[in-house]
Amino acid sequence: MFSPTQIGRDSAAALGLQAVEEPRLQPADDGKWNGLTLDSVPMDELEEWRRNPVFIGHGGESVLQLIRRTGTWLESSPVGVDLVVVTHAEIIRAAVAAISGNLDDYWSGPHCRLRTFEPHTVFHSSD
Repeated sequence: MFSPTQIGRDSAAALGLQAVEEPRLQPADDGKWNGLTLDSVPMDELEEWRRNPVFIGHGGESVLQLIRRTGTWLESSPVGVDLVVVTHAEIIRAAVAAISGNLDDYWSGPHCRLRTFEPHTVFHSSD
C-alpha cells in the first residue's frame, strides 16, 4: 500500500512494489498552510494546533481527525498478513497514537526512535 501522492507512488515503484494506492494514507489536509514553510505559518496558529488536537483554524484537518482516519485504516487492514506501507511520518505518528490510544504519542511516542529510510543510500545506479 502507498500514499496517494507522487512521492508515495515513486517510492513504491523505487522499492519494486506492486502496491495499491490507499487514500487514507495521504498526509493531513493542511488547509491554508499547504505549501507554506513553517516560518510562514502564524506562530499563534501553530501553537494552538500543537496544543489543541481539534484545532482546524487553518481550514484543514485536525490532529485528532488525522489520528481517527489513520485508525480507521488500521482497523480495516487485514489481520495476520504482512504489509509494506509507503507513507508519511505524520501517518506513522497517527498510527502510533491510534494504536496506543494516547494522543500524546502523536508528538512524542515510540516512533521517535524510528530511523528514516533514505532510498539514495539503498539504491545505486549501475552507471
